Amino acid sequence: MQNRRRPSPALLLLPALAAALLAAGCPLGPLYPFDRWRPPPAFGEPVPLISDAQKGYLDLPAAERREKFRDPEFRAEMKALGDKPLRVARPAPAIAGATMREWKLRLYGANEGIASGIVSNGVAELSNLMVGTRYVLLFQTKPNADAVVREETPFATEDRAPRLIDVPGIPNARDFGGWRGLGGRRIRQGLVIRSAGLNENATPKDNPDTPGATRVTDATRAVLIGQLGVKTDIDLRWDREVFGMTGSPLGPEVRWVRCPWSLYQWVAGDEEKAMFAKILRLLLDRENLPAIVHCIEGQDRTGTLCFLLQGLLGVSDEDKLRDWECTGFANAHWGFRHESRLDPFLKYLATLPGETVNDRCVSYARSCGVTDGEIAAWRELMLEPGP
Repeated sequence: MQNRRRPSPALLLLPALAAALLAAGCPLGPLYPFDRWRPPPAFGEPVPLISDAQKGYLDLPAAERREKFRDPEFRAEMKALGDKPLRVARPAPAIAGATMREWKLRLYGANEGIASGIVSNGVAELSNLMVGTRYVLLFQTKPNADAVVREETPFATEDRAPRLIDVPGIPNARDFGGWRGLGGRRIRQGLVIRSAGLNENATPKDNPDTPGATRVTDATRAVLIGQLGVKTDIDLRWDREVFGMTGSPLGPEVRWVRCPWSLYQWVAGDEEKAMFAKILRLLLDRENLPAIVHCIEGQDRTGTLCFLLQGLLGVSDEDKLRDWECTGFANAHWGFRHESRLDPFLKYLATLPGETVNDRCVSYARSCGVTDGEIAAWRELMLEPGP
């Protein structure tokens, strides 16, 4: 009989060690070399990404938010809060004989860095972080030719949507994801970005051969393409608004897809239903992701679309309302309010089959020709694994 080499006793302990690490919250995927074996670090108090004033509004009961939303003075105050996330400044560690010069950010449990920069005034300034996410910030310097000093500092962000995004030149930008859906599963972040238009609307009567002026700068591209990796620009505007356009203002590397779409109760028509199905199928194609979806203000057509798509994912009525209301941080116009915009849409949805608003969002999708298999695929694509 052939002798078989007995495994090392240490190897026999690996399954138990792996189970213990998982129980402690340490991921065991493709990891930074030492993350696999050491216990998870202390991430400290979660870092907030929106201001206390923004939270104060969003934490109010729906009836109180609605009342404030119709108050012009409050809306001016709300807009003054801004539609940008808080910038996060993480102090560089103090190490005798070394001044940290560079930083690199990575997701906890991942090898690759997702951002890097230069330490300025003793801190690393970070922007557009994801909600409810654990990070590791690596500081390093090279005090002499023979040495490199490195220090890692872990931290986590608050687990609360919205994930506002600072896109230079583009207002009302935020992540479609970050909210909780079916079974408490969070919508994946970074796959779909919603915003205002990337250029002004055309004025064909005054400028018959000229598209609207661009809002995009090199700084805009650095965020949308360089940081967020946008591949597809889904433009919901009507023909007269995009007159003269032949591609995305972001440039030829981003695919521009015209999807003229309506808003609120006017999405009941056959053309609008066909367009909803087209948009959903565009988003189901992973080759198109990440995608940015917008109209001109990012509020009515974009808001209606996102409301329906979130309904398919099981986002609560309260959170769908909150996401719609977040446009108030960018737009103080009194005409943008529940009574004139969202209420007629909800009245239309109430005519569709279903006991809940989310059930009726599913009924709407089915009336557009979207199959149950496509709805299931949308959920599989967009929802993180369960808690």
